[in-house]
Amino acid sequence: PDLACYNALLRSCANAGDVGRAQEVLQEIQQCVTMEPNDVSYREVIRAAGKSRRSDVAISTWQMAIQQQEQTRWRPTVDSLSALVIAILRSASSGVDDDHTRQGLYKLVGSMYKAILKGTSPHSMGMHLISDPQLVFADQRLMSSFLQAVTSLDAMQPQSNEKLRALGISIVTLPCFQDGLTPPLLKNPSYRSAHQTAQKWLSDGEGQAAV
Repeated sequence: PDLACYNALLRSCANAGDVGRAQEVLQEIQQCVTMEPNDVSYREVIRAAGKSRRSDVAISTWQMAIQQQEQTRWRPTVDSLSALVIAILRSASSGVDDDHTRQGLYKLVGSMYKAILKGTSPHSMGMHLISDPQLVFADQRLMSSFLQAVTSLDAMQPQSNEKLRALGISIVTLPCFQDGLTPPLLKNPSYRSAHQTAQKWLSDGEGQAAV
């Protein structure tokens, strides 16, 4: 089988949330001397991890892709980054039981967004490898995911956090939100709530601290 066949199998694993089998298939690709995993390969493993609320697998798969980047010549895309962020958020919202872990996951997503802004790489997450950050900022679904992390983290604080709210406002005022959420995203209650919360921060004049 060629890489396309393996990736089709990985896609099936992702749709079924079979993270264990997805990891096995990825390992088979890596052990083959005639091919290397590509963006689709990593993305589908991460999707499988997200569906099964395994942020640990999603993060470790992403970090492995970063470590092997020179060999595979892989670079993060909007699609693979979106899969990673969504996988982390799914774990944070319903895959972990303690607030400390949940806050840590939300903070990781927030630090990834700030790293894209600054061109740096927090915790070996490789945000500096994104070839065109403007494509990231133009993707409304991905930006909504970042916004969800920021508003969720703020809601867990004992008092309002001006820096967090400034970060949320910097996201909700991006050009991709100029005409509001698209109908498909409006159907997502988490995105809709995050957007409404950040818009309220903006109208209330909050978040005046620098991001």
